[in-house]
Amino acid sequence: MKLTLVIVLLFSSSSFAQKPGANSNDFFCLRGKVIGRDTGRIILSYINEKEEWTTDTTYLKKGNFQFEGKISQPIYASIKGYPKEIDFDQVNYVGIFLEPGKQTISLVEDNYKDAVMKGSYSQLEYDTLRMKFDSIELKWKRINDEYIKVKKIVISHPEDTLSKIRFDSLTAMLKPKLTEVETAGISFITHHPNSVVSAYFLGVYLHALSIDSVDFLYSQLSRKIKNSRYGYWDKTEINKTKQSSTGVVASNFNVKDIKGQEFSLHLLKGKFILLNFWASWCMPCRREIPFFKKLYNQYHLKGFEIIAISIDKDIQDWKKTIKKENISNWYNVLANESIGKNYPNVNQPIPSQILIDKEGKIIWRSDDKNNNSDLENVLKKQIKGENNF
Repeated sequence: MKLTLVIVLLFSSSSFAQKPGANSNDFFCLRGKVIGRDTGRIILSYINEKEEWTTDTTYLKKGNFQFEGKISQPIYASIKGYPKEIDFDQVNYVGIFLEPGKQTISLVEDNYKDAVMKGSYSQLEYDTLRMKFDSIELKWKRINDEYIKVKKIVISHPEDTLSKIRFDSLTAMLKPKLTEVETAGISFITHHPNSVVSAYFLGVYLHALSIDSVDFLYSQLSRKIKNSRYGYWDKTEINKTKQSSTGVVASNFNVKDIKGQEFSLHLLKGKFILLNFWASWCMPCRREIPFFKKLYNQYHLKGFEIIAISIDKDIQDWKKTIKKENISNWYNVLANESIGKNYPNVNQPIPSQILIDKEGKIIWRSDDKNNNSDLENVLKKQIKGENNF
């Protein structure tokens, strides 16, 4: 299921610091069989008991494999098989819920999404939700298949203007599908308050809903689930979001800029500041750059600054992209712990932006469901109001 690739990325950061409920005596054993392939690698990725992102690789023996490890509670994990050169469809990838104890899984080469897993009650609950997701995928299959086809063309031939236009059109056409997927997940959370799967998906939808809605859904979870790894993570991210919501004073952060010099948000106090969360590999992020350049050129002399906060891991790619996009006149920094502890944007889908006024108060967020105006209009109104004062 394509959604699972997005989901696992959201929980692959180091934000799980010292969760409650750890028990060093809990182990898991996952035995599996790949039908249609006898040899090759297979990879299991998950958060271990030290709260570290673990990638365990083993080799198939006549299609059979086995993984063992230590976990104290159900966790979301991913299994990746023999990779394609460019695997847009993720045919050999599937997300699962692993639990302490013995479990088995059966996979079919080039069709991992229909995995059959036994021994995990959380997986059984997840299968119920996955069936709903799959029915939505089937409904949108024709448009989704064309979207994947055009996406390949856009990536391999970025100069193809007609394909870019069609890609944008298909992206817009698929928005109702995303809404259906979101609604299915929320319905599951509402009807399964004692499921770790609910806590997991609540984190996935954190910025798809208003913070009040997320807080309400969290309040419906059982005490046991609130105390689980993902329940703890949900509460932490909810608190971060509240701390960076519209109307509150933006939290300061300290970081080194692209030149290696010390930089903090407070150094720009008295300016209008746009925090732009992005990455060099994020094409939607880069498509927004011309718009932000326009804003910068139009309002910089009136006190407008841009801090581009990248979640890049490859520093050289980050620096090359800044030079190529000609945005060295912005403040360019890499996300660090100082930023991540107060701004959940670094663990959420990008691009996203936050606008801060001259008093240091957050006045606009790109992911705020209550937005009544776009960024340019908010900034224009603020600056115009200041000049009329």
